[in-house]
Amino acid sequence: MLGGLTYRLSKRKYFYKKIERTKTRMNKIKSVLVGFFAILILLIVSGYFINPIQQGEGEIIIKEQAYILSDKLNRDLDMVEMFSESTARRVQTFEQEASRGKRDGLIRFIKNHIAFDNQWKIDLYGIIGRSVTLNFNLKDSREGTILRYQYELKTPAPVRVFGRFFNVKNSWERDLDKWLNTFKNENEKNVLALINGYYIRQRDEIERIFVIKRSRVPYQEMNEFTVTELNSLDFYLQAEILREHPVSTMYYDFDDDVELTDMAVGVRVGADVELPLKYQMKYVARGPVIYTRHYGHVRNTVYGHAAIQKYLIENDYLYRRPFMETYLVGAETTENNDEWVTLLEYYRDTTFD
Repeated sequence: MLGGLTYRLSKRKYFYKKIERTKTRMNKIKSVLVGFFAILILLIVSGYFINPIQQGEGEIIIKEQAYILSDKLNRDLDMVEMFSESTARRVQTFEQEASRGKRDGLIRFIKNHIAFDNQWKIDLYGIIGRSVTLNFNLKDSREGTILRYQYELKTPAPVRVFGRFFNVKNSWERDLDKWLNTFKNENEKNVLALINGYYIRQRDEIERIFVIKRSRVPYQEMNEFTVTELNSLDFYLQAEILREHPVSTMYYDFDDDVELTDMAVGVRVGADVELPLKYQMKYVARGPVIYTRHYGHVRNTVYGHAAIQKYLIENDYLYRRPFMETYLVGAETTENNDEWVTLLEYYRDTTFD
């Protein structure tokens, strides 16, 4: 009986010791957890003292004119779609988010009044949310448009503390690079070549009707012929004002031996206009039309012609005469010849393609 009592006391003593050890172990774990959360809270709080803004900048050259790119950067629906497709992030405009609800992010388009300056504000949602202010500046050059960008990336405090693990800046720059390369490729596919500052482009078909005056003209009298003969077509000029059809000059041949040009001046008219047969010319070009625009005084269009002809020669293309100059903006519109715009067109001969 005494042995049984001793056994029970020994067992109870062992049980109490086990409880004490468990309590000690739990207290240690509790202390570790309290310490861990204290450090975590301290780190998160310290994040508020870390600069929330990370900055970056860069540039890319795109073979397209600055005013065209600036306009596209402000086409919110197109840009949201392109950004979403290139980054695999479903971003939306403010209006889309208001009607559909939140997805992966939001882009606001800030349309600045300064020419060729654009600004976006981007909010990307998720566990690692961030906000980006992205500024673009566009500048024309002979190599293309220089698109310079600057961004300010703002992240929440916890992300700033563990930034080296999240790599938020690297992730954003990867998204930005994907979108920039997509934007560049989409715009450059509309340009065949950029030669000496001239953007060489192509369209597939053209059909126009002109009333013309054609003659062989000495080189030194070409400008005088253009002015005089256009004045003789004043009736048609006046009749076509409301149609806004510009006037054109057509060049059929150049004879350097005698310095004569076979050329014509013409007024484009509507298909319903009745013309004397001696004045009528219907020009139909089915096939590639190679063209560029010259900005500035018409006496300098020779450089635009040289650029097109260089492209044609380099690609072994033939062209049909006449080639044309069409005065989209000229002296009748503005006295500032820096604002003049002349369309230069060559019609490819695809007979031997």
